[in-house]
Amino acid sequence: GLEARETAWLGYAALRYPKWILGDADLTPQGLIALAADAPVDPKAARIPVPASMALHDGRPLWAVLSGRDPYSVEGECNADDELRLGLFAVRGKQADRVLEWPAATCALGRAVSFSFNEDGALTLGYSNGSTTTFAWSGDHFERTELGQR
Repeated sequence: GLEARETAWLGYAALRYPKWILGDADLTPQGLIALAADAPVDPKAARIPVPASMALHDGRPLWAVLSGRDPYSVEGECNADDELRLGLFAVRGKQADRVLEWPAATCALGRAVSFSFNEDGALTLGYSNGSTTTFAWSGDHFERTELGQR
């Protein structure tokens, strides 16, 4: 689908986040967050350690957007009906392309507690339940890998 906003156009695919955003002016992290999520969640408040800055090998910055509801909003409890989603967008000027959408906090995975990103394009998310998920850069988005798994 396609949606017109006051300062941008949003293109949607099958997932919750816009697939791409095209602004009238260069995008800012705050502007992107406001466009990409109706009810964005502050990573610090949700205790999700999103890196302050990440960039792809071609120099485009990666900006994170959290949305949804924190399943751990009540201390010591987890609400299985709630989930936080992480969207990563590669940005160049007026255009942002979603390159990853993945859970940031669920009762099954726990809360994302570590982010590892290197210049080769490997992204690893570590969760509080001990699991890790690794992604490789595939040219225009991150693809989940199962390296070392049989």
